[in-house]
Amino acid sequence: MASYGPDAPHLAVLLDEASIRRPIGGPEVMRRQLEFLVSMVDTPSCVIQLLPYNHGEHSLLGGSLALFTLPEGNSIAYEESIDTGTLLEAPAVVQERMLRWERLWGCALSPQETAAALNDAMEALPR
Repeated sequence: MASYGPDAPHLAVLLDEASIRRPIGGPEVMRRQLEFLVSMVDTPSCVIQLLPYNHGEHSLLGGSLALFTLPEGNSIAYEESIDTGTLLEAPAVVQERMLRWERLWGCALSPQETAAALNDAMEALPR
């Protein structure tokens, strides 16, 4: 569960709609995962927003990106694809990934719209 103290890290998640629509692990596993995401959509230490299918192609398609701001203020990025992961530390490269992420974040559904989409995905699962 999330930590809510003053030193708790903040987690901002941008999910591609494919991640909630492709059934992995069966309906009950998906339902539990979606329920957890709904519970975390907008908490003091976490925000989750969905990038809808209708956004189309984007510059971060095809893998995952994690951005970290370290306690001393430096930022790093970690990119991962199906068979490789790369830690990015060069400030210009990290800044470029941050800009890509921020552009997509601006196109994402609000937390309330995200919760509704997650609930819709749960309702669409077979019983």
